[in-house]
Amino acid sequence: MKKKLTIIALVLLFVALVGAAACTPDEGVFSEGLVAVRDEYGYWGYVNSSGKSVIANNYASVTPFENGVAVVYTIPEYEENSRCFLIDTKGDIVAGPFENAALSEGGRYAYVCNADTGLYGVYDVDARAYEKECVYSAIGYEEGKYCAFGYVAQDKPYLEFYDLTGGTFRHTLTLPYEGDMFLLKGYACVSSPAPSNGDGSKPLNDTIFSVYSAISGEKEDFAGAAVDYISENAPLIALESYVSSGGEDVLTYTVLAGQKQILSAPKEDVTVLTDKEERDILLAVSDEEGGMTYYALSSDGVMWSGSEKPELMGGSYYVREGEEYVFFIGGRMMRVNLPHGQAESISASTAYGVLDNVTGEIYLKITASAERTETNEFGEEISTWDTFRYLVSPSGEIYDITSMDSADSPYSLSSVHEGKLVLQNTDNNRFALYNLDGSAVTDFIYSDIEGAGSGYYEVVLGRAHGIIDSEGKEVLAPAFADIVTRML
Repeated sequence: MKKKLTIIALVLLFVALVGAAACTPDEGVFSEGLVAVRDEYGYWGYVNSSGKSVIANNYASVTPFENGVAVVYTIPEYEENSRCFLIDTKGDIVAGPFENAALSEGGRYAYVCNADTGLYGVYDVDARAYEKECVYSAIGYEEGKYCAFGYVAQDKPYLEFYDLTGGTFRHTLTLPYEGDMFLLKGYACVSSPAPSNGDGSKPLNDTIFSVYSAISGEKEDFAGAAVDYISENAPLIALESYVSSGGEDVLTYTVLAGQKQILSAPKEDVTVLTDKEERDILLAVSDEEGGMTYYALSSDGVMWSGSEKPELMGGSYYVREGEEYVFFIGGRMMRVNLPHGQAESISASTAYGVLDNVTGEIYLKITASAERTETNEFGEEISTWDTFRYLVSPSGEIYDITSMDSADSPYSLSSVHEGKLVLQNTDNNRFALYNLDGSAVTDFIYSDIEGAGSGYYEVVLGRAHGIIDSEGKEVLAPAFADIVTRML
């Protein structure tokens, strides 16, 4: 279901600074006692849990309330652009107008863009004052971790970093933004010429690569010849440097997880098996005997290594260690031992990650085939193949969903929301909510179902939107053209 929710476009002029943050449930679907709804004319307002209008439908788009405020956009009149404001639960303006704005998790801060200058700043909702004035040309942040601002002083661009882990803005460092700098998930890598040796000779490596932490402000220096990043989704940096060994200068390939060295080998022995865009980063390193060691990397370092090459199964990489499957999915590792049932063995054939778009966790859906031997009426042994579908939770529990998602079932798994399944009846294209154990929460009566956070679900009956709870009880009767229940 498409949302008309508008949020700030934090456009940066530098690479890979902002990480995508998973949506976080609020304290209940009626955040601050109100839920955002759209009427038949396409305008947004807020109603209470009884469905009674509290703030009139006078807006082009809105967000849920957090910490007593919401972001709303006015309806454009003639050629005038829509303006953005922060309002309270009475509908009164708290701050604005802005070009756009986005609330931080919990609503303590609003990242805003000035409507007149197009410059960015941060508004402190609790203090009803600016934490950072709108003087910045760019802004990027990773929720609850760090924030970076770009600005120009004396015709020279700079980046200013702040630590957010303590719940406030703590300045950590300011760096000139230069063409050979790159930023990656909370780290900034800056290059500078290496100083000459004490005798005036050139150093083995002509460049110093300084890796700064946006959170601590500390830096680590690495001498090298070249540097690049190998993942857009993790702070994994590839450093090439010369090392003297046995009278030779050997070009070495070193992987850094942020400021920590996690792997090093001669560059000619290293092969990167995955693309930068992938969440799971795999490397192969050969040895002098012709053997090969494979590595699966995450933000924290090496999460697996072994002599078996990971293969792509459906949408996930895996290796098999005896009866156990080791999957690499979404930057994490999952070990799965599939139940055999009556079969002597079972083999997976496809595996795909299923995102819980409320919690941001990834479930693993596995299709597996099992062979079992039976004796027919003539005493002959015949082989029978059974197909199973399993869903593996982020904590490792395995659920048999064959009856809910297979070629022989009239249903298919549409999505997962807070540990409950949304199934689609392929005969009539209606949806229902199910528990992981296969028990039904609702009948197949809805045109769509989507997680709303904190155990609530947005449902569509015909074209009317409403809300049910985790037991299928109607909380807000379907009567609205659309509903916004979570920050998107």
